[in-house]
Amino acid sequence: EVPALLQAWYGGNENGNAIADVLFGAVNPAAKMPMTFPKRLEDVPAHGHFGNENGRVRYAEDMYVGYKGYQHRGIQPLFPFGHGLSYTTFAYEAISVNTPPVTTQTDTIQVSVKVTNTGKRVGSEVIQVYISLPKGNLTHPENQLRGFAKIKDLAPGFTATVDITLDRYAMSYWDDINNCWTVDKGTYLLKVGGSSDKLPLQTTFEVLKGYEWNGV
Repeated sequence: EVPALLQAWYGGNENGNAIADVLFGAVNPAAKMPMTFPKRLEDVPAHGHFGNENGRVRYAEDMYVGYKGYQHRGIQPLFPFGHGLSYTTFAYEAISVNTPPVTTQTDTIQVSVKVTNTGKRVGSEVIQVYISLPKGNLTHPENQLRGFAKIKDLAPGFTATVDITLDRYAMSYWDDINNCWTVDKGTYLLKVGGSSDKLPLQTTFEVLKGYEWNGV
């Protein structure tokens, strides 16, 4: 076992210098995982469905793809989606939604979060916003990533307020029967944190009138 792992991906010609800067502390890392690393191959949501049967591929994981599959089945991964270490630490506090109830498709959600650098080094942090749609006739994955923002170069002991705007895409799901995007009336649960498995802040907002829309 090792205390940390550096995932460098494909950094191009300067990849070696970039890795050295992180390892020797010249740069404080702030990246987040764009995928989930499982502890076992059997934990992968699509495990057991690879390949085809007479040319037919089964997507048995349904809508629970990626990190949503791990959450749905209650499986703790090796490294969760959105995870990423830094040489400093951050504390999340004082979440608020500065928006009246949603009634039209042009209404947006304004989320404000205060983040404090509780460590000893200047650092950057990616704040992630996850939404759970209202309970209704349809089943939806919980805690879906619908927004994010980055605080850059926050000094030790300092607090920054991050504002994130969520539009109709954040509240929508695709209705394959009616062939349109749909926003349901109801209470939406909103969680904020530094990774998909660490969401210390939560609040709710209301959609008073559901609607359907088309386009991209």
